[in-house]
Amino acid sequence: MTLASFAGKRKVISVTPSLDTPVCDTQLRAFNKAAASLGDRVAVINVSMDLPFAIGRFCSTAASTR
Repeated sequence: MTLASFAGKRKVISVTPSLDTPVCDTQLRAFNKAAASLGDRVAVINVSMDLPFAIGRFCSTAASTR
């Protein structure tokens, strides 16, 4: 995925070192909640150093706690 994937949209980028830490987990959940109101013309992107399996685990956990 590249920034070109989001052509025509404003981009908001959040950076979290690791989703496996309580602080980053809390930050991203709060950020995603606030970002949900930005609409379809805004691409919200999170960048982390986590490997795909850790990101997948976070996403499945986040989906089950909504």
